[in-house]
Amino acid sequence: MNILYEFDPAQFVMKPGATVPSPCVNICRMDDKTGLCTGCYRNIDEIICWSKADNHKKLEIWDLVQQRMLP
Repeated sequence: MNILYEFDPAQFVMKPGATVPSPCVNICRMDDKTGLCTGCYRNIDEIICWSKADNHKKLEIWDLVQQRMLP
């Protein structure tokens, strides 16, 4: 099971109390060439802001993560 392949941001329903899950998979290594985490495909700014971001921002980050996952 891997949140990167299971979560679909397009299917997320905005309702009270709902929280967008983190794409973190506990493989925390930054790639010097891309500037992205090799586990979750986020850059350092996206990782830092995640805990304070609202659901709209988190979904924007998820869209970027999914784009980055494509070969």
